[in-house]
Amino acid sequence: MMALLVIVAFAGGSAGSKSCTLAPGVCFPNNDLKHSVTATAAECCSVCQAFDKCKVWTWNGNAGPMCYLKSGIGRAHSDINCTSGTSDGPLPPMPPPGPPPPGPPSPPVPCEPVKRPAAPKRIPLPLPTQPNIVSLLIDDLGFDDLRSHDLYPGQDLTPAVEGLVSEGILLERHHTYMWCSPTRRSFITGRYPVSVSGVQAGTSTNLTPLQFTLLSEKMAAGGYASHFIGKGHLGWQTTDHLLVNRGFESHVGYLGGSQNYNWGGGSENPYEGKHDMWHNELPGTDVVPEIYYSTEFYTGYAIDKIEKRNTTRPLWIHVAYQAMHGGGSRGFPPAQDVINQTKVGFRSQEYGNALRSLDSGIRNITDVLKSEGLWDNTLVMIWADNGGDNPGGSASNFPLLGRKCLAWEGGTRVFAAATGGLIPPNLRGTSNQQLMHIADWYATFSTLAGVDPTDAWVDSNGTTHDIDGINLWPVLTAGASVSRTWLPTTPQSILHTDGPHMWKLITLETQSVRFYKNGTNYADPFNACLSPTTVFDCVDSEGNNGGGGRQSCHVCTPDSPCLYDVLADPGETINVAKANPTLVFQMNEQLSRYQLPYVFDATLTPANLACYNCSFNSNVQWHNYTGPGCINEAGL
Repeated sequence: MMALLVIVAFAGGSAGSKSCTLAPGVCFPNNDLKHSVTATAAECCSVCQAFDKCKVWTWNGNAGPMCYLKSGIGRAHSDINCTSGTSDGPLPPMPPPGPPPPGPPSPPVPCEPVKRPAAPKRIPLPLPTQPNIVSLLIDDLGFDDLRSHDLYPGQDLTPAVEGLVSEGILLERHHTYMWCSPTRRSFITGRYPVSVSGVQAGTSTNLTPLQFTLLSEKMAAGGYASHFIGKGHLGWQTTDHLLVNRGFESHVGYLGGSQNYNWGGGSENPYEGKHDMWHNELPGTDVVPEIYYSTEFYTGYAIDKIEKRNTTRPLWIHVAYQAMHGGGSRGFPPAQDVINQTKVGFRSQEYGNALRSLDSGIRNITDVLKSEGLWDNTLVMIWADNGGDNPGGSASNFPLLGRKCLAWEGGTRVFAAATGGLIPPNLRGTSNQQLMHIADWYATFSTLAGVDPTDAWVDSNGTTHDIDGINLWPVLTAGASVSRTWLPTTPQSILHTDGPHMWKLITLETQSVRFYKNGTNYADPFNACLSPTTVFDCVDSEGNNGGGGRQSCHVCTPDSPCLYDVLADPGETINVAKANPTLVFQMNEQLSRYQLPYVFDATLTPANLACYNCSFNSNVQWHNYTGPGCINEAGL
């Protein structure tokens, strides 16, 4: 049904400027020229008027908010978060509401298989042999959560991880996106989140495009036996998107972004009610009864794959733990892991229990690597997918400002460590201050596997897009410098290294919270607006990005951005933008180059989808389990 257009006219900009026509609740999704952050729809209209190629525009209040400049209308749809309009005069005539008059049926769209990338090429190995790799991605872990020993003597909840850090390299300047799905897609594609879109991937989407070579396909080309365990949140439009069809030899975990910690988000009976759990090519009816607590289940599955490995092949185990999402509130650790701590002892009892269970799982995985004789040739990576969430006093991002979902350092600078027997003895117990990103591990793992990390993709306009990540192995082990000087962390924030400075520009963000060392938080006194108890969600009730308080209490805006030297001021307390106008201009110019993702269409083309069966009853086909929306029945 067509959107009902409510036309509002206003005179934007300076005296004598053209008037704008606004249609609240309408989105024009196609024909993008470029986009940028603007605080209001009126500002978006003014930006369109200043750009001679812009004919119409759409302002989306939940995506940044972001202003999209377009060459024409294309199709329109209804969306309460959008306002659209033209650069001058009334909107062009829109089709009348209601179905079109009956006509002859459209001919079927011919099948056009997705053009898949070429097979990866081998390159010389940087090490004498291919190492085993274990990557542990922790959901919503706070920057300071694994340092409990110096806060609660005798109540150390994470001795295993702290021991691994003491045997490895702490990566002090490691960044991700500010929420889950873009980070996960960045890791597995080697591209910045601003390149592959900052939206949270719906289940039946192509936001981890079939046109890309996934890291798992690179590792398979190197002969690795690879296994994916845990949270997906990648987008699974077709059965070809399933990870066992993209380089992994096994896959167990949930496809969406969140669920309870037991029974795959549903009943213990795998055939009763709805679940989100997948096992290789089918719904995980066989594993649901085993998931008493997901942290322990995923740990056990990883150990099983290590113990039953093919000893003639190198191994990559990727465990995307559900912990610490929800801070334990979506399900508690088993009774044997519960310790009698009060909120005073460790922020909240539930969060402390979940941390201890996670640490035990990581210890068990490293113990079996050692007992199986694999440790000396194994790299173990540990990271968070974004900053810690703190809606109720659980995660701590001390000493950083902010939390998950925000462009402050507390949202994108995360705990990260490289450890394992592969780390040279002279580097164990050290830290590295170089600027790193989750996308870098695509190139790093590929290079260690002896596979060319490049993955050039040509879009429909003929533009080539390669990976953004860089190989960090020389940076970690040979004292090399990171080759980048710019790092976009979100569509509204960018980092720039310049000699003794690491500058950070933020063009739009709201006030957030700061942390005491004990993990409790308080409203940022440098930008007082919210009360200490104010909480807002990352997403609104419909699951759209940036709901709630992101639309209010702005500290940084396009007209008054924020600039910090985060090396000297890691807590982002002193805004030096007014004292550095030239630098602000240069960083804004650089940021604008990253503000139009080249992956922005969440679906394959109609011709691509014509190669699949997309008309089945999903609940019947997948037994009330979350699953792909289209099935490849022809093996194309």
